[in-house]
Amino acid sequence: LTGGIGFCSQNQRRLHFGLGTAGSVEKAEIVWTSGKKTIIESPAVGQVHKIKEQ
Repeated sequence: LTGGIGFCSQNQRRLHFGLGTAGSVEKAEIVWTSGKKTIIESPAVGQVHKIKEQ
């Protein structure tokens, strides 16, 4: 995800992932532009997760 801001505009920084017929997710892995990784084990489905680089 790359969000940007311009004159009188901005982009939403929300990603939506469809799971198809799956009812759960084993893990979510985020690789930040800095090279750091964030791994979320068994994230709840059907919810919004706010994740920040640590």
